[in-house]
Amino acid sequence: MVKRPASRRRKPAKSPAKSPAKSHAKSHAKSPRKSHAKHAAAGLNNNNLNNLLGAWTVPQATAILKRVVHAFEKRPFGHADKLADRFYHELPDGALLNMKTVRAVAQGRATVLVAEPQTYDHVVRLTSRSDAFKSYDPNDPHGDVGWFAGAPDDEYAVTGGGGDRWWVLNSTLVNHLLYYEKMISGGGPTAHAKTTTSTHGGCHDLSHIAKYARRPSPAYSAQACPGQTRAGKSGEPWTSKPVWNSKLGRNVHRWVRG
Repeated sequence: MVKRPASRRRKPAKSPAKSPAKSHAKSHAKSPRKSHAKHAAAGLNNNNLNNLLGAWTVPQATAILKRVVHAFEKRPFGHADKLADRFYHELPDGALLNMKTVRAVAQGRATVLVAEPQTYDHVVRLTSRSDAFKSYDPNDPHGDVGWFAGAPDDEYAVTGGGGDRWWVLNSTLVNHLLYYEKMISGGGPTAHAKTTTSTHGGCHDLSHIAKYARRPSPAYSAQACPGQTRAGKSGEPWTSKPVWNSKLGRNVHRWVRG
């Protein structure tokens, strides 16, 4: 009798090992949100009012501001310098704070980076909690907005006697700064020109500039006319007097009626 070879039992195939399941927490982990503080440091806000620096960062733009303003302050003719007068008083509209933005900030709907008068050599973030809005009354739509004289939304925002404009830190301002930096370094034909219309140092008529022509106080810079008395828009006398500025820690000249 022939014996059949014993059949070999096949071992059951091993089921492929299952990879350990990833924890639910890890598989659904969300990337951390960027903090509001980081956005604020970069000069952003919900209304995009000062996210207008283009390729410039806030520190870079601030450094340019300080450098150029200090360069003008060191010039031998100061505010009697025609170029300096143009630099301070003929800024592009886009570089100037307007009342629409001021009201948005006062109501807590936005913040904006600005250079304050009279020095313009440092940048601050203007918010609804700033000292400028401590006296703001939201129930008085036609009155002053804190430090800022009440005016239509499309008007420049001014403080003091109506002659102190605030600069907005944006690409328009940076381009203005860089243009005049080139001029004072010898890059333009009027780099060292003196004014021929000055009546007392840098105290001269600025009524050709819309902002000075509209305001009730004299069409002169109070800072450039210390101690002088001049006629206002209605003919009444105004005197340029030193007024303490707690923000700057020193006196600055303002036009005072009478």
